[in-house]
Amino acid sequence: MSRAQAENGSDNRQPSADSELRDASRAGLLGPRYPYDKERELIGLVKLGDRTGAREILNEILGSILYCHEDYCTDRDFEIMKARTLELMVVLSRAAVEGGASLDKLLGLNFTYLQQLGESQRMEELWVWLVQILDRFLDTVYESRNIENFRLIDDAVKYMRKHFCDHDLSLGRVAAAIHVSPFYLSHLFRDELGTTFIAYLTEVRLEEAKKLLRDTSLTVSQVSDRVGYSDASYFSRVFKKHEKVTPARFRREF
Repeated sequence: MSRAQAENGSDNRQPSADSELRDASRAGLLGPRYPYDKERELIGLVKLGDRTGAREILNEILGSILYCHEDYCTDRDFEIMKARTLELMVVLSRAAVEGGASLDKLLGLNFTYLQQLGESQRMEELWVWLVQILDRFLDTVYESRNIENFRLIDDAVKYMRKHFCDHDLSLGRVAAAIHVSPFYLSHLFRDELGTTFIAYLTEVRLEEAKKLLRDTSLTVSQVSDRVGYSDASYFSRVFKKHEKVTPARFRREF
C-alpha cells in the first residue's frame, strides 16, 4: 500500500465544521449556486478511493450548499440545505458503488444516515454528518479492493495528475513508470475504475482547463497547451464534446 493510501486510510480526524465554513467564506465559496463540476470531480475521487482529495472537494461543495449563516438562516433555508445535503449523500453512495463498494452494505448505512439527517438541527451538524458519511463510504470502497491493484491504480493516477500537461503522455509511458505492461494497466482502469485510460486522462485535462478558463486570462490556445494538447482546434472539439459548449462560451457563461 502506498504512503498516500496509508495516510488516507488512517487519518480519520474531522476538521471543525465552523472553521471549514469560515475558510469557505474567506475563499469566496459560499453561495447558492451548486458546483456541478466539483460534484463530478468528487465522484471520480470517491470511485478512486482518494480520501484526502475527496475531503478537499467535499468541503468546497459544502461551502456552496451550506451558504447561510446560522444567525440569519430561516427554517426554509435550512430545509433547502438539508435537501441538498441528502442529494449529495445519494451522489456519494452511487459513486462508492461504482468504486466497488457493496450495495447491500451501503443500503444499510443509508437508512441509518437518513435517520440522523432528520434529527439534524444545525448547519454544523450537516457538515460533520456528510464528512463522516464520505469517510464511511470510502471505507467500503477500500474493503472491496484488491490491495495490489489498488496500489497500482493509485500510482498511475498520481503520475497522470503530475504529468497530464505533457503532450506525449501515453498509456505506455504511465505503464513504464509504474512497472507494468500497457495491456495490464489498460485492464486495471476498466476493472478498477470502470473507465479507460484515455477517458480518465481527458477528464483530468478538462477539469484543469475549466479552472484556467474561469480563473485566468490565458487564451484558448494557451489553455490547450497548458493541459497537454498541442492542437488548439482538437482541444476545442474535445472540450465541446464533453462540456456541450466551446471553451470560449464556457468562459463567458461560467
